[in-house]
Amino acid sequence: VSVDGGRLVASTASQDMGTGSRTVVARAGAGVFGLDATEVDVRLGRSHAGTSHGPASGGSRTTVSLWSAAVEAATSLRDRVGRDVAAAPDGASASAKRGGDRGLRAVPITMNGIQIGRGFSAAVHVSEVEVDTRTGRTRVLRVHGGIAVGRIHAPVLARSQCEGSIIQGIGLALYENQVLDPHTGLTLTANLEDYRIPQLGDTPEIDIHFHEDGWDRVPGGGVGLGEVATISPAASVGNAIFNATGWRPLTLPMRPDRVLEGLRTEVAR
Repeated sequence: VSVDGGRLVASTASQDMGTGSRTVVARAGAGVFGLDATEVDVRLGRSHAGTSHGPASGGSRTTVSLWSAAVEAATSLRDRVGRDVAAAPDGASASAKRGGDRGLRAVPITMNGIQIGRGFSAAVHVSEVEVDTRTGRTRVLRVHGGIAVGRIHAPVLARSQCEGSIIQGIGLALYENQVLDPHTGLTLTANLEDYRIPQLGDTPEIDIHFHEDGWDRVPGGGVGLGEVATISPAASVGNAIFNATGWRPLTLPMRPDRVLEGLRTEVAR
């Protein structure tokens, strides 16, 4: 983090491929100096500007890695030049990197050889569906998501990511199907013209709750929510279909023909 022409500049070797890194870094530096995020110039991919290393660009760790490092560097610079960036000397700078997490989980419990407890990222999704038993079509009406990853550094971006994860999970549950050529092994559903993904009419009402406690040992107070927000929506839809019909789907996608076949099998029992 440096001062250039009376403006605060934050530089990192990381990239932004839609993960919101620019917003995260700008908010982190702005918060330390009491500025608006628009008053911070963010320069990404600056491997030749003293930032030779940066985290990978992804939904799982980029935000939490950049946030804590940007806050620490901005705090160090503020302590040296004060809060008035316009009056700070050009070229004044400070750098920082994210350290490792501190210690063990708060409540470690070993269950079936797996350590669980507070301090693990987690998500739960509850879906409400409507199943047409004549056509086999499933419609997802509402999905509630609970995400426990600690402090949320960019609330709007995080909520958008979690909502997108639910929509992606609905696609996995009901529509998306990779078809392979049995002779060549090539993917036949290789483009959007023959690969079904959820549309606006397939999108349910979505409610997201963030649980932000329990991550005090982690620099920045939180961890990534990339995969954790994506894993359980499809299973939630499957459980809702079971609750509605009594038939347990075990194969994805849960297409109308599979639903009808499953219902016939259930009746035959």
